[in-house]
Amino acid sequence: MSEFETGRGRGKPRAYDTAYLSLIGKRVRSRRTALKMSRKKLSDYSGVSERFIAHLEAGEGNISIMRLRAISAALGLPMAVLTAEPI
Repeated sequence: MSEFETGRGRGKPRAYDTAYLSLIGKRVRSRRTALKMSRKKLSDYSGVSERFIAHLEAGEGNISIMRLRAISAALGLPMAVLTAEPI
């Protein structure tokens, strides 16, 4: 497997996974700032902690589908917009 292929198991995320999580974080930040919404407000609307949102926007850590669903709903976006694979 190349360094860009995803894998199962423990350890550091593969480069492809890290880039994908970073892309999702950038999309969240972009939408949040376009709405002139603070992290606090997004946290209040989504039920996801401000700290976790900060980590997500920085491309750090992983996110569950349910947390991402709550964030996308708070941002008024379909989850597919945040998770679309780059072409």
